Amino acid sequence: MALIKEKELKNGVVIKYWRIFSVELNKDFTVTEIKVMGYLDKPARETNKNPVEVQSFTVSKIELSDLDLLGNNPYKLGYEELKKEQFFEGAIDDL
Repeated sequence: MALIKEKELKNGVVIKYWRIFSVELNKDFTVTEIKVMGYLDKPARETNKNPVEVQSFTVSKIELSDLDLLGNNPYKLGYEELKKEQFFEGAIDDL
């Protein structure tokens, strides 16, 4: 899974494909830290090109009790939280 959302860098390069590579859950804190890597596009990611940008987002806490064996894993819930962020407003899911 990933999110498709365009971001133009100062040098004119456009990043379109964002993939979570880290979700930090901490039972003692009230937030979750999510790190995403931005690629030029999906083919760049699929051919193992290096990410163009890495960003970190602090979102509402993902509760451990929300995780289950039916598909609610930290990454799925992380993408749901990221879509609430202004940066990812209007982003499209890439399943």
